[in-house]
Amino acid sequence: MSFLLSVTALLMHPRYMIGVIVAVSLGYMASEVTQALPNGAAEGAVIFVAYVTTNLLLTGRTGIEVFLLGYLLAVVRSLVIFLLPRLKR
Repeated sequence: MSFLLSVTALLMHPRYMIGVIVAVSLGYMASEVTQALPNGAAEGAVIFVAYVTTNLLLTGRTGIEVFLLGYLLAVVRSLVIFLLPRLKR
């Protein structure tokens, strides 16, 4: 997911890349702390808050469109990987 978010940020607005770097770094740190939780919702929340906060401080905008587009591409990729083998049967 972080790769798709990084590419999206670079293409849409290079300044958002700083927010991506901060968010992904904090997400990796949060993953170590939240390993016992059943899903990655806590890590996702940390990443989202860090990304939006960093972009608000640096650019004055949230940059939410980059975040949503990156997640949309990751969801599409996951669905294709999950559904494609089932469609071939």
